[in-house]
Amino acid sequence: MGCGTSKDSGNVEHAVERQEGKKEEEVKGGCKEHKTFHLIHFNDVYNINEKDTEPVGGAARFITAVEKYKDLNPLVLFSGDIFAPSKLSQTMKGKQMIPFLDKVGIDVTCVGNHDFDFGVYEFTLLKDKTNFPWLLSNVWDSKTKKIFGDCTDHHIMEHQGFKIGFIGLAELEWLGVCPYIEEEDYDYEDFVKCARRWCEDLKSQGCDLIIALTHMRVKNDKHLADQVPELDMILGGHDHFEADFNIHNTLVLKSGTDFRQFSLINVEMNCPEERLQEEKSALVVDHDKKRIIGWERVEITKQFDPNPEMQEIVDGYWKEVALELEKIAGNTGVDLDARFSEIRTKETNISNLVADAMRLMLDTDVCLINSGSLRIDDIIEKGILRWKHVDTLFPMQDDTVIIRIKGEDLLEAFENSVSALPKMDGCFPCISGAKIKFDSSKPAFERILEASINGQPIQDNELYTMATKEYLYDGKDGFKSLVNAEMIADGEDCPTLDTLFINFFQLMTKRNSKWFSTKKKRVERGLEIIHNEDRHLLTEDEEGNPTDQKYFTIYPKVDGRLVNVAEE
Repeated sequence: MGCGTSKDSGNVEHAVERQEGKKEEEVKGGCKEHKTFHLIHFNDVYNINEKDTEPVGGAARFITAVEKYKDLNPLVLFSGDIFAPSKLSQTMKGKQMIPFLDKVGIDVTCVGNHDFDFGVYEFTLLKDKTNFPWLLSNVWDSKTKKIFGDCTDHHIMEHQGFKIGFIGLAELEWLGVCPYIEEEDYDYEDFVKCARRWCEDLKSQGCDLIIALTHMRVKNDKHLADQVPELDMILGGHDHFEADFNIHNTLVLKSGTDFRQFSLINVEMNCPEERLQEEKSALVVDHDKKRIIGWERVEITKQFDPNPEMQEIVDGYWKEVALELEKIAGNTGVDLDARFSEIRTKETNISNLVADAMRLMLDTDVCLINSGSLRIDDIIEKGILRWKHVDTLFPMQDDTVIIRIKGEDLLEAFENSVSALPKMDGCFPCISGAKIKFDSSKPAFERILEASINGQPIQDNELYTMATKEYLYDGKDGFKSLVNAEMIADGEDCPTLDTLFINFFQLMTKRNSKWFSTKKKRVERGLEIIHNEDRHLLTEDEEGNPTDQKYFTIYPKVDGRLVNVAEE
């Protein structure tokens, strides 16, 4: 699992040179009047359709709610994760969000990890269809030395007579598990060092207020506030809950998730002392800066009627998805047997394919998921593999995680996975990187005879990295020993299971040759998974001419990684 390159020396100097050399467009500020202005903040939105329970959310109602406050002339700020994951993003690859972004009127955003779920190049195509800056201040492309993802390192704007500076910060933890980002692709600067550097610069440019838009865990946001009190606000994403903190008179705020709420922030500047003395309810009352900052939650309930134009777009997308699902994902040279009677009792080629793909994309020693994750209950016949097959195989959006687990806990998990036999149970394993020999005629939890990872017997006290589902890590389906493991990357850092599988097919499909050629090592491993030596298999049109789209044919097989001696 990649961890990036720290930017503690020369690269930072290079960044500072660019920073100092860049001429800012003249933005006035420095208003001395006692004034109040407003901000709207939200983060981590995925499903544009509304939910069944309140607050129902939905993109169409969200727009109506934002429009309710348009008389306040608020700045609209976003803290990352919008293009994926969702059912629509499986087929539309993020473009389903562009109409919403056009209508909601975002002024500034930072980038989130799931915005890269379909690759950096795909993100830049989506970003270029928007009309506001995407910030990422502490990550660089290691080759070009430009801001990663063609983002912007900062933004300055005037609002209500005040000059406001923005930066966007990412944590290192999620960069290492983005499916299309390799460790050698980026240089990373510690977010505290980066924030200090930019606060000094933005203050020198006369900014009255400095706001960090972040996509980090709340502990990192709180650490940032503690270490960089020069920041006036830290408006964060990545966490899917609401939270607020006052740390050294810096507002740290999380604003919920999935179009179900946003934060309306009130900023009162140049307050006279008597006003500061009388304020009792605001979270931040800063006597030194003569400033009051408060906020309120706005829940997107059915009291907000859906925006008609947006609702029409949402409804139309589901019709478009039906057409997208008929498109070709690839080819299979063998039948893929996903019948419950098979995948829940024995090793199958599709179980191996899914587990291998997951281990490849998350780059771990071993992968273990339950066969109940595969829901198609049918044979996918040899021939064209369409996206509708993938959609039916993974109808649920299962969060995936990377954990570090002791050998003894892993062995107990393996015992659980074969404990229900001969019952056809969803806890039966799909594994990769490991081999298990067991005897289903023995009592439950005494069945494992041999277990190895990469050909070496599993040692009780050895630590192994493992890809699995968050559902199993929580101890569900009998996998109680997994709760003892250390979390390395959680469901917010890792793509969902369906997205991982889609990403695997896109990795093996030569859609972007420039990108593809830089991922040779991972592609070679992928070729081993699909057992295909033909690296240039093209589809043809009706006249026999090669098309622009290249598809690989997969040949997954049963290779003896699960051996039940009771059936030999």
